[in-house]
Amino acid sequence: MMFGPDGQLYANVGAPCNVCLDGINKNPVYASIIKLNDENKWNTVARGVRNSVGFDWHPVSQEMYFTDNGRDWMGDDIPPCELNRVVSPGDHFGFPFIHGKNISDDNFKAPKDFTFSQPVWEFQAHTAPLGIKFYSGESFPEYYRNGAFVAQHG
Repeated sequence: MMFGPDGQLYANVGAPCNVCLDGINKNPVYASIIKLNDENKWNTVARGVRNSVGFDWHPVSQEMYFTDNGRDWMGDDIPPCELNRVVSPGDHFGFPFIHGKNISDDNFKAPKDFTFSQPVWEFQAHTAPLGIKFYSGESFPEYYRNGAFVAQHG
């Protein structure tokens, strides 16, 4: 959880499973990023997010970026973990139907005319990105300014 540049509180809510649809259908807050608005109501910022452990806002564009851990049991090399960018509130990021940019899940058929936002970066499978932080300081060379640091676990 953290406060965004708009002063509102944001939180990630992981999927209740490795990969499923029933739990998400029963409670659509699962597999999402939400924010508490000024009326004390939770609004959905991003859907189809399996397990985001960290998010941050780009210091110039103020767009939210978040990491997302890929599902297990598809193999050692797939699916990738992801870095995603929210362009519009409510964007869908593919889970549980699509992993990475184009890996369909054999167990979950996407609805007809399903659209989703592709990741801006794919990390190696199972590296488990744990957080992201944009750098806006002056201690490192200029090259790093407004760039993202991503901590990984895997």
